[in-house]
Amino acid sequence: MLEAPAGLSVPGVNNLRDVSRFAPSVVPGRLLRSGRWSLATEPGRAQLRDHLQGGTLIDLRSEAERAGEPGLDALWPGWWRDDARLPPSNRGGCWLPMPLLGRRVIARGLWAAGGPRDRARLVGHRLRGEAQVRAAVEAQLAAGGLRPLYLWTLLGAERRFGRALRRLGAAGGATLICCAAGKDRTGLLVAVALLCAGVPRDEVLADYAASAAARAQLGADPVVTAGLVAAGLEPGPFLDADPALLDDVLQAAFAKRGGFAAWRARAGIDAAEALRLSRLLRG
Repeated sequence: MLEAPAGLSVPGVNNLRDVSRFAPSVVPGRLLRSGRWSLATEPGRAQLRDHLQGGTLIDLRSEAERAGEPGLDALWPGWWRDDARLPPSNRGGCWLPMPLLGRRVIARGLWAAGGPRDRARLVGHRLRGEAQVRAAVEAQLAAGGLRPLYLWTLLGAERRFGRALRRLGAAGGATLICCAAGKDRTGLLVAVALLCAGVPRDEVLADYAASAAARAQLGADPVVTAGLVAAGLEPGPFLDADPALLDDVLQAAFAKRGGFAAWRARAGIDAAEALRLSRLLRG
């Protein structure tokens, strides 16, 4: 397995880094993170192939977000989908498409995050139709920025987090986790993976905060900002990477479930799986 250099850079890919750069407890080359890999130039794709030989790609975007992109096999021939259940003798790398956001995730997250009055209000919105629910969601995002979005994701997508974490724990080489910006969905999955592995919290937050350096790139990417603009939201606050906000949301989400161990259990990650992640990421 290759060790990724501290200043890993792949032409065309935004917000790419080796997590060990800011979380030194992690073995170099084991865990990479980025915005969407499909932006890579041809030389950039060659670099990714080199780093991910026999490894794993976990893509947290929806099928709609991936539509129109070149097929993964065109970039990494021999790779197989996690749900294809190919025999382990297959020598290609593994691709797990795992959408971490969507209507169901947000609905479950809204329900889990709210109190009785909030839940009654949500039921009322549903009875009045999908547009009413969407308007309520957008109003909360306009008022709270990333905080409600992160909280809904952590509480509404626990099983999806669990599947991605199990795939990471089974990785046979380097793993790249990506989404559109490589900051929010990727940031949450990387954060809980590091926490499961026992990485110190200050390193977890430092890695998340490193996305602030890509703020200008992300703000110039219409794919990153288009959905926000369409919903009438100011993109600026959603481009931030404030470690204090992440820390606050993680604590709030875990408290809703009775602590991190309880949240981890709901995600389907037991002590043996957490130990596997620790051995993979920390050696």
